[in-house]
Amino acid sequence: MFRGLCLFGCNVVPSRFATICERLLGCGLQTSAHDSQSLSIISVVFPDASLLKRNLELTKRLNSPFAGRWIIVDNTPASDLSITDDSVVEVLPGVAPPESRDRGSLHHALALEKALRQVQTRFVLLLDLDFYVVREDWTSTVLAHVREREIGIFGAVWNPRWFYQYRGFSSVHFMLIDLDRIPLTDIDLKPSIDNDLWWGVINDDSLPWPRLLRETLKAGRCRDTGWRFYRRYHHHLGVNVETLVPHYGSPASGRYRWESRLAAMLPHSWRKYPPDPRTFTRTSFLQQSWPGAYEQGWEEFFWQGSPFAIHLRRVGRSMTDASLDEDHSLLADFLARMPEIQKR
Repeated sequence: MFRGLCLFGCNVVPSRFATICERLLGCGLQTSAHDSQSLSIISVVFPDASLLKRNLELTKRLNSPFAGRWIIVDNTPASDLSITDDSVVEVLPGVAPPESRDRGSLHHALALEKALRQVQTRFVLLLDLDFYVVREDWTSTVLAHVREREIGIFGAVWNPRWFYQYRGFSSVHFMLIDLDRIPLTDIDLKPSIDNDLWWGVINDDSLPWPRLLRETLKAGRCRDTGWRFYRRYHHHLGVNVETLVPHYGSPASGRYRWESRLAAMLPHSWRKYPPDPRTFTRTSFLQQSWPGAYEQGWEEFFWQGSPFAIHLRRVGRSMTDASLDEDHSLLADFLARMPEIQKR
């Protein structure tokens, strides 16, 4: 309840209040044992490395010189990723696929946590390889911003269309953490889907749940990768959190309008659609400049009122099983024309 909302950007605990909480709760800026001038980026490669090269090239192109280290965990089935010609990249062997109903998310989380143990910088960024930041000099700009605002966690929320995921907090798609404010031992990214019996009941197709009731019960319920970290720090009074603003276009249907009116009578945590219009924007930079990508369902994120990132996700298909050929083609064209697009 103490968080402040600001248009096109931030979900931040007021810094004066946070400073008081730091003294009372013992959290906040500690004496640093980290390199505070550079950034560690952590990514997991799975099921293949096709998106890695473009993301690496774009990041280095937009941030020249790139003062950082990119730690890649190779979770590909063959585990034979080799990047020998890039001094900023370190490749770690992947982790064994776990035997769990959460195996996809858990496999990812275990790989991220393995890389976290290798971090020696103050700032670490968890970054999905299909999440592309398109802002010039974003590493230095963001690091300066989080230092100035005393932000502990900065990142991209789940797009509101993934209504069953947690809200108002960074996802592991793009999550920057200040390790002088968040102890490394506090970062538990493992999912808890398999341990949530109620989630299993809600998703049991043999039970005659009405669709609207099922979706209402699922809203914000999924305990996916990063959920434990979210639970620990979403309402932590001593840590400032800021999030990017996602583009979200409400469905243009009579069902949506009817369901929205009904949801207005429910607690925020039970609402399928975004409960607060200040947490998203209907503005789209892809719709005007790159409609093909917009129609593919790529997600867009804004920061400080300007385009910041794109996420190559689509609705209604598996991101690991379906071909990304069309995404690759669109992405190559988009990156080639990005300077032209940014001027519009």
